[in-house]
Amino acid sequence: MKIDYIPPGPYDALMESDLRKIEKSLPATPRSALEANLLWMVEHELDDPDYYGPRILAMSLKLGV
Repeated sequence: MKIDYIPPGPYDALMESDLRKIEKSLPATPRSALEANLLWMVEHELDDPDYYGPRILAMSLKLGV
């Protein structure tokens, strides 16, 4: 069995709090992109209702639809 060494990348040392700071500094996602994402999830909900159901509900409430 051959195991390749993969050196740690620059993101491996980031803590969860660092990722939250980065996420907050990003520009807001356009509403049209959120709506497109919601429609895509609705189309695929039957594939995995336990996964998509809560996410669809959360995004619907966020968008007010």
